Amino acid sequence: MSRYAIRLRNDGFMAAASDEAYDFGTGDFTVEAWVHPQSAGTLVARKGSAGGGGNGGWLLVLRADGSIKLATDNGFGFYELDSAPTALLSAGGWHHVAGVRRDGELALFLDGLALQGTVRGTGESPLNVDNALRVTVGATDQQQEPDNHLAGMVGPVRLWGVARSQEQILQSMFRGVEPGAEGLVADWALARPNGADLSPTRNPLSRQGDARFVQPGAPQQGGTGSWALALQGEGSMDARANAAYDFGAGDFTLEAWIAPQGPGTVVSRKGTDGGAGNGGWLLVLNGDGSLKLATDNGFGYFQAVSAPTGVLAGGWHHVAGVRRKGQLALYLNGLPLQATSSGNAKPPLNVDNALPLRVGATDQRQEPFNHFSGEIGRVRVWGVARTQAQLTAGVYGAVPGDARGLVGEWTFDRRNGHDSSPTGNPLVRRGRARFVRPGAPRLAAPIAVAPVRPAPDEEPVPA
Repeated sequence: MSRYAIRLRNDGFMAAASDEAYDFGTGDFTVEAWVHPQSAGTLVARKGSAGGGGNGGWLLVLRADGSIKLATDNGFGFYELDSAPTALLSAGGWHHVAGVRRDGELALFLDGLALQGTVRGTGESPLNVDNALRVTVGATDQQQEPDNHLAGMVGPVRLWGVARSQEQILQSMFRGVEPGAEGLVADWALARPNGADLSPTRNPLSRQGDARFVQPGAPQQGGTGSWALALQGEGSMDARANAAYDFGAGDFTLEAWIAPQGPGTVVSRKGTDGGAGNGGWLLVLNGDGSLKLATDNGFGYFQAVSAPTGVLAGGWHHVAGVRRKGQLALYLNGLPLQATSSGNAKPPLNVDNALPLRVGATDQRQEPFNHFSGEIGRVRVWGVARTQAQLTAGVYGAVPGDARGLVGEWTFDRRNGHDSSPTGNPLVRRGRARFVRPGAPRLAAPIAVAPVRPAPDEEPVPA
Protein backbone atom coordinates (compact mmCIF):
# COMPACT_ATOMS: atom_id res chain seq x y z
CA MET A 1 0.00 0.00 0.00
CA SER A 2 1.49 3.33 -1.07
CA ARG A 3 1.61 5.93 1.70
CA TYR A 4 4.42 8.15 0.45
CA ALA A 5 5.37 10.20 -2.55
CA ILE A 6 8.68 11.60 -3.74
CA ARG A 7 8.80 15.40 -3.91
CA LEU A 8 11.27 16.66 -6.50
CA ARG A 9 12.65 20.18 -6.59
CA ASN A 10 15.74 21.99 -7.90
CA ASP A 11 16.63 19.23 -10.39
CA GLY A 12 16.40 16.49 -7.77
CA PHE A 13 15.52 12.99 -8.97
CA MET A 14 15.70 9.31 -8.03
CA ALA A 15 17.83 6.61 -9.61
CA ALA A 16 18.22 2.82 -9.59
CA ALA A 17 21.44 1.11 -10.61
CA SER A 18 21.73 -0.54 -14.00
CA ASP A 19 20.24 -4.03 -14.14
CA GLU A 20 19.77 -6.45 -17.02
CA ALA A 21 16.13 -6.85 -15.91
CA TYR A 22 15.53 -3.57 -17.74
CA ASP A 23 17.01 -4.84 -21.02
CA PHE A 24 13.80 -5.09 -23.01
CA GLY A 25 15.64 -5.30 -26.34
CA THR A 26 13.09 -5.14 -29.15
CA GLY A 27 10.44 -6.77 -26.99
CA ASP A 28 7.34 -5.58 -25.21
CA PHE A 29 7.43 -3.42 -22.08
CA THR A 30 5.33 -1.14 -19.90
CA VAL A 31 6.29 1.94 -17.88
CA GLU A 32 3.81 3.44 -15.42
CA ALA A 33 3.89 6.08 -12.71
CA TRP A 34 1.70 8.32 -10.59
CA VAL A 35 2.54 12.00 -10.94
CA HIS A 36 1.45 15.29 -9.34
CA PRO A 37 3.33 17.70 -11.60
CA GLN A 38 4.31 21.30 -11.04
CA SER A 39 6.32 21.46 -14.26
CA ALA A 40 7.03 19.55 -17.40
CA GLY A 41 9.71 16.90 -17.17
CA THR A 42 10.72 13.29 -17.56
CA LEU A 43 8.70 10.85 -15.47
CA VAL A 44 10.78 7.70 -15.94
CA ALA A 45 13.68 7.01 -18.27
CA ARG A 46 16.62 4.82 -19.15
CA LYS A 47 18.49 6.73 -21.85
CA GLY A 48 21.79 8.55 -22.12
CA SER A 49 23.19 11.19 -24.43
CA ALA A 50 25.55 8.95 -26.37
CA GLY A 51 24.52 7.22 -29.58
CA GLY A 52 25.70 4.09 -31.35
CA GLY A 53 25.39 0.40 -30.65
CA GLY A 54 24.38 -0.50 -27.09
CA ASN A 55 23.11 3.01 -26.42
CA GLY A 56 19.40 2.57 -26.92
CA GLY A 57 16.81 3.54 -24.35
CA TRP A 58 13.33 4.80 -23.57
CA LEU A 59 11.68 7.83 -21.94
CA LEU A 60 8.21 8.63 -20.61
CA VAL A 61 7.93 12.43 -20.63
CA LEU A 62 5.38 15.10 -19.70
CA ARG A 63 5.96 17.96 -22.12
CA ALA A 64 5.49 21.67 -21.59
CA ASP A 65 2.18 21.73 -23.51
CA GLY A 66 0.78 18.93 -21.33
CA SER A 67 1.24 16.25 -23.98
CA ILE A 68 2.82 12.92 -23.04
CA LYS A 69 5.63 11.24 -24.95
CA LEU A 70 6.82 7.64 -25.00
CA ALA A 71 10.09 7.52 -26.90
CA THR A 72 12.29 4.57 -27.86
CA ASP A 73 15.81 4.72 -29.28
CA ASN A 74 18.40 2.20 -30.51
CA GLY A 75 21.38 4.56 -30.56
CA PHE A 76 21.01 5.21 -34.28
CA GLY A 77 17.41 6.38 -34.58
CA PHE A 78 14.25 6.94 -32.59
CA TYR A 79 10.58 6.04 -32.68
CA GLU A 80 8.07 7.79 -30.43
CA LEU A 81 4.40 8.40 -29.75
CA ASP A 82 3.25 11.90 -28.79
CA SER A 83 -0.23 12.46 -27.38
CA ALA A 84 -2.32 15.54 -27.97
CA PRO A 85 -1.91 18.22 -25.26
CA THR A 86 -3.64 17.43 -21.96
CA ALA A 87 -4.55 19.66 -19.02
CA LEU A 88 -2.18 17.87 -16.63
CA LEU A 89 -0.06 20.94 -15.93
CA SER A 90 -2.88 23.46 -15.68
CA ALA A 91 -5.22 21.22 -13.67
CA GLY A 92 -2.69 19.79 -11.23
CA GLY A 93 -3.56 16.95 -8.89
CA TRP A 94 -2.62 13.29 -9.02
CA HIS A 95 -2.74 11.41 -12.32
CA HIS A 96 -1.61 8.00 -13.51
CA VAL A 97 0.48 7.84 -16.70
CA ALA A 98 1.47 4.68 -18.56
CA GLY A 99 3.35 3.89 -21.75
CA VAL A 100 3.22 0.49 -23.45
CA ARG A 101 5.10 -1.11 -26.35
CA ARG A 102 3.33 -4.14 -27.82
CA ASP A 103 4.67 -5.83 -30.97
CA GLY A 104 6.44 -2.60 -31.84
CA GLU A 105 3.34 -0.43 -31.48
CA LEU A 106 3.37 2.29 -28.80
CA ALA A 107 0.39 3.29 -26.65
CA LEU A 108 -0.21 5.89 -23.95
CA PHE A 109 -2.75 5.89 -21.12
CA LEU A 110 -3.81 8.70 -18.79
CA ASP A 111 -5.75 7.68 -15.67
CA GLY A 112 -6.27 4.31 -17.32
CA LEU A 113 -7.83 5.77 -20.48
CA ALA A 114 -6.19 5.45 -23.90
CA LEU A 115 -4.79 8.65 -25.41
CA GLN A 116 -4.83 9.45 -29.10
CA GLY A 117 -1.40 10.28 -30.43
CA THR A 118 0.91 10.74 -33.39
CA VAL A 119 3.93 8.54 -34.12
CA ARG A 120 7.12 9.83 -35.63
CA GLY A 121 10.71 8.72 -35.88
CA THR A 122 13.80 7.95 -37.93
CA GLY A 123 13.87 4.24 -37.16
CA GLU A 124 11.52 1.32 -37.70
CA SER A 125 9.87 0.03 -34.53
CA PRO A 126 10.59 -2.05 -32.53
CA LEU A 127 13.98 -0.54 -31.75
CA ASN A 128 16.49 -2.24 -29.45
CA VAL A 129 16.37 -0.13 -26.28
CA ASP A 130 19.14 -1.93 -24.36
CA ASN A 131 21.96 -0.06 -22.64
CA ALA A 132 24.05 -0.28 -19.47
CA LEU A 133 22.57 2.77 -17.76
CA ARG A 134 20.62 3.41 -14.58
CA VAL A 135 16.87 4.02 -14.46
CA THR A 136 15.98 7.58 -13.50
CA VAL A 137 12.71 8.85 -12.02
CA GLY A 138 12.02 12.57 -12.45
CA ALA A 139 14.86 13.15 -14.91
CA THR A 140 16.81 11.55 -17.77
CA ASP A 141 20.50 11.09 -18.54
CA GLN A 142 19.76 12.16 -22.12
CA GLN A 143 20.88 15.76 -21.94
CA GLN A 144 19.30 16.55 -25.31
CA GLU A 145 15.81 16.07 -23.83
CA PRO A 146 14.27 19.58 -23.50
CA ASP A 147 11.85 18.46 -20.76
CA ASN A 148 14.41 16.82 -18.52
CA HIS A 149 13.90 17.51 -14.81
CA LEU A 150 10.42 17.20 -13.34
CA ALA A 151 9.21 19.37 -10.45
CA GLY A 152 6.38 18.05 -8.34
CA MET A 153 5.59 14.70 -6.77
CA VAL A 154 5.90 11.17 -8.09
CA GLY A 155 4.06 8.19 -6.61
CA PRO A 156 4.53 4.47 -7.22
CA VAL A 157 6.56 3.58 -10.32
CA ARG A 158 6.42 0.17 -12.01
CA LEU A 159 8.35 -1.33 -14.91
CA TRP A 160 7.24 -4.44 -16.75
CA GLY A 161 8.96 -6.63 -19.32
CA VAL A 162 5.57 -7.32 -20.88
CA ALA A 163 2.90 -5.22 -22.57
CA ARG A 164 0.17 -4.58 -20.01
CA SER A 165 -3.38 -4.39 -21.36
CA GLN A 166 -5.68 -1.47 -20.61
CA GLU A 167 -7.74 -3.78 -18.40
CA GLN A 168 -4.65 -4.72 -16.39
CA ILE A 169 -3.63 -1.08 -16.00
CA LEU A 170 -7.12 -0.15 -14.78
CA GLN A 171 -7.23 -3.07 -12.34
CA SER A 172 -3.88 -2.34 -10.68
CA MET A 173 -3.75 1.45 -10.94
CA PHE A 174 -5.13 2.05 -7.44
CA ARG A 175 -3.90 -1.20 -5.92
CA GLY A 176 -0.65 -2.98 -5.30
CA VAL A 177 0.47 -5.90 -7.43
CA GLU A 178 1.85 -9.26 -6.36
CA PRO A 179 5.67 -9.31 -6.28
CA GLY A 180 5.63 -12.30 -8.61
CA ALA A 181 3.24 -10.79 -11.16
CA GLU A 182 4.17 -11.81 -14.69
CA GLY A 183 6.78 -9.51 -16.19
CA LEU A 184 7.18 -7.22 -13.16
CA VAL A 185 10.79 -6.02 -13.03
CA ALA A 186 10.45 -2.93 -10.80
CA ASP A 187 7.88 -1.92 -8.20
CA TRP A 188 8.94 1.16 -6.32
CA ALA A 189 5.74 1.22 -4.27
CA LEU A 190 6.69 3.87 -1.66
CA ALA A 191 4.94 1.98 1.11
CA ARG A 192 7.61 3.35 3.44
CA PRO A 193 9.82 6.46 3.20
CA ASN A 194 12.46 4.72 1.12
CA GLY A 195 13.07 3.54 -2.43
CA ALA A 196 12.59 -0.17 -1.81
CA ASP A 197 11.83 -2.28 -4.87
CA LEU A 198 9.13 -4.89 -4.15
CA SER A 199 9.65 -6.72 -7.46
CA PRO A 200 11.89 -9.81 -7.80
CA THR A 201 14.66 -7.49 -9.07
CA ARG A 202 15.03 -5.89 -5.61
CA ASN A 203 16.87 -2.86 -7.02
CA PRO A 204 16.14 0.19 -4.83
CA LEU A 205 15.79 3.80 -5.90
CA SER A 206 18.07 6.29 -4.18
CA ARG A 207 17.72 10.03 -3.85
CA GLN A 208 19.81 12.31 -6.03
CA GLY A 209 19.80 15.95 -5.00
CA ASP A 210 16.65 17.65 -3.75
CA ALA A 211 14.34 14.65 -3.47
CA ARG A 212 12.43 13.84 -0.30
CA PHE A 213 9.66 11.55 0.88
CA VAL A 214 6.37 13.22 1.77
CA GLN A 215 2.85 12.24 2.82
CA PRO A 216 0.21 11.56 1.73
CA GLY A 217 1.17 9.52 -1.27
CA ALA A 218 -0.70 8.79 -4.47
CA PRO A 219 -4.37 7.75 -4.25
CA GLN A 220 -5.31 4.14 -3.63
CA GLN A 221 -8.20 1.86 -2.84
CA GLY A 222 -8.89 0.06 0.41
CA GLY A 223 -8.58 0.85 4.06
CA THR A 224 -10.99 0.71 6.94
CA GLY A 225 -14.43 2.12 6.26
CA SER A 226 -14.04 2.27 2.47
CA TRP A 227 -17.37 1.34 0.86
CA ALA A 228 -19.16 1.93 -2.43
CA LEU A 229 -22.72 1.62 -3.69
CA ALA A 230 -23.27 -1.25 -6.15
CA LEU A 231 -26.33 -1.00 -8.43
CA GLN A 232 -27.96 -3.56 -10.69
CA GLY A 233 -31.22 -3.69 -12.60
CA GLU A 234 -33.33 -0.73 -11.52
CA GLY A 235 -31.57 -0.22 -8.20
CA SER A 236 -30.90 3.32 -6.94
CA MET A 237 -30.64 5.43 -3.82
CA ASP A 238 -32.93 8.40 -3.21
CA ALA A 239 -32.92 11.41 -0.89
CA ARG A 240 -36.14 13.21 -0.01
CA ALA A 241 -36.99 16.49 -1.75
CA ASN A 242 -35.21 19.38 -0.08
CA ALA A 243 -35.05 23.10 -0.80
CA ALA A 244 -31.25 22.86 -0.56
CA TYR A 245 -31.31 21.41 -4.09
CA ASP A 246 -33.38 24.31 -5.49
CA PHE A 247 -30.64 25.99 -7.50
CA GLY A 248 -33.10 28.05 -9.56
CA ALA A 249 -31.17 29.67 -12.38
CA GLY A 250 -28.01 29.81 -10.26
CA ASP A 251 -24.71 27.97 -10.21
CA PHE A 252 -24.29 24.38 -9.07
CA THR A 253 -21.88 21.43 -9.21
CA LEU A 254 -22.48 17.67 -9.31
CA GLU A 255 -19.67 15.15 -8.79
CA ALA A 256 -19.29 11.43 -8.18
CA TRP A 257 -16.93 8.49 -8.50
CA ILE A 258 -18.15 5.73 -10.82
CA ALA A 259 -16.95 2.25 -11.80
CA PRO A 260 -19.50 1.54 -14.55
CA GLN A 261 -20.55 -1.75 -16.02
CA GLY A 262 -22.81 0.07 -18.44
CA PRO A 263 -24.25 3.53 -19.18
CA GLY A 264 -26.82 5.24 -16.98
CA THR A 265 -27.72 8.26 -14.91
CA VAL A 266 -25.19 9.03 -12.18
CA VAL A 267 -27.14 11.62 -10.19
CA SER A 268 -30.32 13.52 -11.03
CA ARG A 269 -33.32 15.51 -9.93
CA LYS A 270 -35.74 15.57 -12.85
CA GLY A 271 -39.19 14.11 -13.54
CA THR A 272 -41.16 13.27 -16.65
CA ASP A 273 -43.69 16.08 -16.39
CA GLY A 274 -43.19 19.49 -17.97
CA GLY A 275 -44.50 22.93 -17.15
CA ALA A 276 -43.75 25.43 -14.40
CA GLY A 277 -42.08 24.01 -11.33
CA ASN A 278 -40.94 20.91 -13.23
CA GLY A 279 -37.37 21.83 -14.04
CA GLY A 280 -34.40 19.68 -13.15
CA TRP A 281 -30.92 18.42 -13.92
CA LEU A 282 -29.15 15.15 -14.81
CA LEU A 283 -25.55 13.95 -14.95
CA VAL A 284 -25.52 10.96 -17.31
CA LEU A 285 -23.01 8.49 -18.72
CA ASN A 286 -24.19 7.85 -22.29
CA GLY A 287 -23.93 4.61 -24.22
CA ASP A 288 -20.93 5.79 -26.23
CA GLY A 289 -19.00 6.77 -23.09
CA SER A 290 -19.73 10.47 -23.42
CA LEU A 291 -20.91 12.47 -20.41
CA LYS A 292 -24.00 14.68 -20.38
CA LEU A 293 -25.01 17.48 -18.04
CA ALA A 294 -28.59 18.49 -18.81
CA THR A 295 -30.74 21.28 -17.36
CA ASP A 296 -34.47 21.79 -17.87
CA ASN A 297 -37.06 24.40 -16.79
CA GLY A 298 -40.15 22.37 -17.66
CA PHE A 299 -40.56 24.15 -21.01
CA GLY A 300 -37.18 23.61 -22.63
CA TYR A 301 -33.70 22.24 -22.06
CA PHE A 302 -30.04 23.20 -22.32
CA GLN A 303 -27.29 20.61 -22.11
CA ALA A 304 -23.61 19.90 -22.68
CA VAL A 305 -22.39 16.56 -24.07
CA SER A 306 -18.74 15.58 -24.16
CA ALA A 307 -16.98 13.63 -26.85
CA PRO A 308 -16.93 9.87 -26.19
CA THR A 309 -14.55 8.80 -23.43
CA GLY A 310 -13.11 5.41 -22.52
CA VAL A 311 -14.88 5.30 -19.16
CA LEU A 312 -16.86 2.20 -20.11
CA ALA A 313 -13.57 0.30 -20.42
CA GLY A 314 -13.83 -0.15 -16.66
CA GLY A 315 -12.13 1.00 -13.49
CA TRP A 316 -12.87 3.91 -11.20
CA HIS A 317 -13.30 7.41 -12.64
CA HIS A 318 -14.35 10.75 -11.19
CA VAL A 319 -17.01 12.67 -13.14
CA ALA A 320 -18.29 16.19 -12.53
CA GLY A 321 -20.68 18.68 -14.10
CA VAL A 322 -20.66 22.42 -13.35
CA ARG A 323 -23.02 25.26 -14.23
CA ARG A 324 -21.43 28.68 -13.95
CA LYS A 325 -23.38 31.76 -15.05
CA GLY A 326 -25.49 29.56 -17.31
CA GLN A 327 -22.58 27.84 -19.02
CA LEU A 328 -22.12 24.10 -18.55
CA ALA A 329 -18.79 22.27 -18.15
CA LEU A 330 -17.83 18.61 -17.74
CA TYR A 331 -14.78 17.08 -16.06
CA LEU A 332 -13.29 13.60 -16.02
CA ASN A 333 -10.73 12.66 -13.36
CA GLY A 334 -10.28 16.35 -12.60
CA LEU A 335 -9.50 17.28 -16.22
CA PRO A 336 -11.85 19.35 -18.41
CA LEU A 337 -13.61 17.65 -21.30
CA GLN A 338 -14.37 19.17 -24.66
CA ALA A 339 -18.15 19.39 -24.88
CA THR A 340 -20.85 20.58 -27.27
CA SER A 341 -23.78 22.61 -25.94
CA SER A 342 -27.28 22.38 -27.37
CA GLY A 343 -30.89 23.05 -26.41
CA ASN A 344 -34.16 24.78 -27.23
CA ALA A 345 -34.13 27.29 -24.35
CA LYS A 346 -31.75 30.08 -23.42
CA PRO A 347 -29.66 29.38 -20.30
CA PRO A 348 -29.59 29.61 -17.37
CA LEU A 349 -32.76 27.62 -16.87
CA ASN A 350 -34.67 27.41 -13.58
CA VAL A 351 -34.12 23.80 -12.47
CA ASP A 352 -36.34 23.84 -9.37
CA ASN A 353 -38.89 21.11 -8.63
CA ALA A 354 -40.33 19.23 -5.67
CA LEU A 355 -38.78 15.84 -6.46
CA PRO A 356 -36.31 13.58 -4.65
CA LEU A 357 -32.64 13.57 -5.54
CA ARG A 358 -31.67 10.23 -7.08
CA VAL A 359 -28.31 8.45 -7.34
CA GLY A 360 -28.05 5.86 -10.10
CA ALA A 361 -31.35 6.69 -11.82
CA THR A 362 -33.71 9.49 -12.86
CA ASP A 363 -37.47 10.05 -12.64
CA GLN A 364 -37.39 11.36 -16.21
CA ARG A 365 -38.66 8.33 -18.08
CA GLN A 366 -37.69 9.82 -21.45
CA GLU A 367 -33.99 9.51 -20.55
CA PRO A 368 -32.65 6.58 -22.65
CA PHE A 369 -29.82 5.89 -20.19
CA ASN A 370 -31.82 5.85 -17.00
CA HIS A 371 -30.62 3.17 -14.60
CA PHE A 372 -26.90 2.99 -13.87
CA SER A 373 -25.17 -0.38 -13.61
CA GLY A 374 -21.94 -0.63 -11.63
CA GLU A 375 -20.50 1.01 -8.55
CA ILE A 376 -20.78 4.61 -7.34
CA GLY A 377 -18.71 6.25 -4.64
CA ARG A 378 -18.55 9.65 -2.93
CA VAL A 379 -21.34 11.73 -4.42
CA ARG A 380 -21.27 15.49 -3.77
CA VAL A 381 -23.78 18.19 -4.71
CA TRP A 382 -22.96 21.88 -4.42
CA GLY A 383 -25.03 25.03 -4.70
CA VAL A 384 -22.02 26.84 -6.15
CA ALA A 385 -19.86 26.45 -9.25
CA ARG A 386 -16.70 24.70 -8.13
CA THR A 387 -13.52 25.80 -9.91
CA GLN A 388 -11.26 23.31 -11.63
CA ALA A 389 -8.70 23.78 -8.84
CA GLN A 390 -11.34 23.03 -6.21
CA LEU A 391 -12.54 19.96 -8.07
CA THR A 392 -8.99 18.68 -8.46
CA ALA A 393 -8.24 19.21 -4.78
CA GLY A 394 -11.32 17.24 -3.76
CA VAL A 395 -11.17 14.39 -6.27
CA TYR A 396 -9.18 12.10 -3.98
CA GLY A 397 -9.44 14.00 -0.72
CA ALA A 398 -12.05 14.93 1.83
CA VAL A 399 -13.79 18.30 1.95
CA PRO A 400 -14.89 20.01 5.16
CA GLY A 401 -18.49 19.25 6.05
CA ASP A 402 -19.18 22.97 6.22
CA ALA A 403 -17.44 23.83 2.94
CA ARG A 404 -19.17 26.75 1.23
CA GLY A 405 -22.05 25.61 -0.94
CA LEU A 406 -21.95 21.91 0.00
CA VAL A 407 -25.56 20.70 0.12
CA GLY A 408 -25.05 16.94 -0.23
CA GLU A 409 -22.18 14.53 0.47
CA TRP A 410 -22.79 10.79 0.49
CA THR A 411 -19.51 8.89 0.96
CA PHE A 412 -21.04 5.47 1.81
CA ASP A 413 -18.17 4.99 4.27
CA ARG A 414 -20.63 4.10 7.03
CA ARG A 415 -22.15 1.44 4.78
CA ASN A 416 -25.32 3.50 4.56
CA GLY A 417 -26.69 6.62 2.89
CA HIS A 418 -25.54 9.09 5.56
CA ASP A 419 -25.29 12.69 4.31
CA SER A 420 -22.29 14.42 5.88
CA SER A 421 -23.22 17.86 4.49
CA PRO A 422 -25.12 20.44 6.56
CA THR A 423 -28.33 19.32 4.81
CA GLY A 424 -28.21 15.96 6.57
CA ASN A 425 -30.56 14.31 4.08
CA PRO A 426 -29.79 10.57 3.87
CA LEU A 427 -30.07 8.39 0.80
CA VAL A 428 -32.37 5.38 1.01
CA ARG A 429 -31.87 2.23 -1.04
CA ARG A 430 -34.39 1.19 -3.67
CA GLY A 431 -34.33 -2.12 -5.53
CA ARG A 432 -31.04 -3.89 -6.21
CA ALA A 433 -28.70 -1.59 -4.33
CA ARG A 434 -26.07 -2.84 -1.90
CA PHE A 435 -22.81 -1.74 -0.32
CA VAL A 436 -19.49 -3.28 -1.35
CA ARG A 437 -15.84 -2.66 -0.69
CA PRO A 438 -13.35 -1.36 -1.37
CA GLY A 439 -14.83 2.01 -2.20
CA ALA A 440 -13.63 4.77 -4.49
CA PRO A 441 -9.91 5.68 -4.46
CA ARG A 442 -8.64 8.22 -1.96
CA LEU A 443 -5.43 9.59 -0.49
CA ALA A 444 -3.97 7.40 2.23
CA ALA A 445 -4.01 8.79 5.76
CA PRO A 446 -0.52 9.82 6.92
CA ILE A 447 1.17 7.56 9.46
CA ALA A 448 3.67 8.49 12.13
CA VAL A 449 7.23 7.37 11.38
CA ALA A 450 10.68 8.04 12.73
CA PRO A 451 12.69 10.77 10.99
CA VAL A 452 14.30 9.58 7.78
CA ARG A 453 18.10 9.51 7.71
CA PRO A 454 20.19 9.14 4.57
CA ALA A 455 20.83 5.45 3.92
CA PRO A 456 23.90 3.85 2.35
CA ASP A 457 21.97 3.29 -0.88
CA GLU A 458 21.55 7.02 -1.29
CA GLU A 459 25.01 7.61 -2.64
CA PRO A 460 25.03 8.96 -6.20
CA VAL A 461 24.08 6.25 -8.69
CA PRO A 462 26.52 6.26 -11.63
CA ALA A 463 24.96 7.24 -14.92
